[in-house]
Amino acid sequence: MTTPRIDDFPLLMKSLGAAKTDRIRYSQRGTGRRQTAAKNIDNPVMDKMQSLRYSSLSGIGESGEISRNEVWRVNDILTGAANAASGGNQPLNISRLQVLLECMPIINTREVRLMTNLDDRQSRRYVAAARIAIPQLQKFFESH
Repeated sequence: MTTPRIDDFPLLMKSLGAAKTDRIRYSQRGTGRRQTAAKNIDNPVMDKMQSLRYSSLSGIGESGEISRNEVWRVNDILTGAANAASGGNQPLNISRLQVLLECMPIINTREVRLMTNLDDRQSRRYVAAARIAIPQLQKFFESH
């Protein structure tokens, strides 16, 4: 049995180029999930969120009494952010979102995944909810 010469394959010769060597390509290019870099979100409302007491629905902040109505408004903001981030699907757990906003000075997908032991997709949903909730909470805390 004889081995065919490379000159016997004209289409292969064209694909090899002038140097007559094939280009080395990554064998799984485009088949794996692309890892994105962590995008950090600063959490300027962490201290204010820690001063609220959700269990009694009447927290005491650093600047004085917070009425029950104001605590419910914070809860409404978190509920709206959780529903908006879910995109009409199953809404996120509001208590978990509250804990993230109380505990994490910088919020990103990797840290949420480590803290909550959720998968990457769920962690991204909680980061999106935090991204929606933080500006609204800032406005609320500045006005009260």
